[in-house]
Amino acid sequence: MTGKLIKLFESSADDSQVLWSIRGPQEFLMIKLGGFGLIAKYNDDSLAVINPVKLTKTLAEELEKLQEETKCSVKVLLSAGDYHHYHLVDWSKKFPDAKLYVASDRILKKQPSLRNPIVLDQLNPASSIPELQESFDIVPFLGMKTGLPLVFGDKIGDVRVEHVVFHKSTKTLFVTDHVFAGPEMFFNTGGCSIKDADAATKSARKVLALGPKNIVFSHGKEETFSIKDREDTSNNKKSCVQLLENAYKVFMK
Repeated sequence: MTGKLIKLFESSADDSQVLWSIRGPQEFLMIKLGGFGLIAKYNDDSLAVINPVKLTKTLAEELEKLQEETKCSVKVLLSAGDYHHYHLVDWSKKFPDAKLYVASDRILKKQPSLRNPIVLDQLNPASSIPELQESFDIVPFLGMKTGLPLVFGDKIGDVRVEHVVFHKSTKTLFVTDHVFAGPEMFFNTGGCSIKDADAATKSARKVLALGPKNIVFSHGKEETFSIKDREDTSNNKKSCVQLLENAYKVFMK
């Protein structure tokens, strides 16, 4: 299925596992950032939503159509970054039978009305989501603290939690906030800062070792929210791994 807000992104060779991108409006300090996430088909009859964006009427209608066409139902909602919580209440109401997984306890404090959220293990997040272990690797990106504590109502030095989500069969990496896309990928020094360079370096090396061929960002424009490796290496085009390495230079030891 391809709609206005849900578009086919990638699929495995046998089409047993499929990824769609989702899009919703997102603003921060009156700046239009754009909101993006992924929907993944797994276990033949199940869908997982990674980074639920604003649930508009159009997106809700397209979700219903996607479930009908794929004969799958939404069974997992995953917010992999602890600053991405604004739309979770609406999604959990829309899909009350889906399991809701969140990055950290911070989301519980910001959204106390959420029903039965499951907080990911901070060191081994994949162990908290057994239904996705076959399809995904999840890497905790440790060593960060909030870069704008007063803006978000946090304390100076508070840990910022983000888990990097990797779809194995399509080699697609989803990142929430710690890197952004631009002419060159860059580390988000506005919203994040490094608290423990050793921990951040170890996390970065684990992400690089995954060898992503596609990267999807939670923010951007429709033409910039994702990067894909191409066989054409003309014009010195960098691979996804090379772009990540460049972004991580600001802290890697």
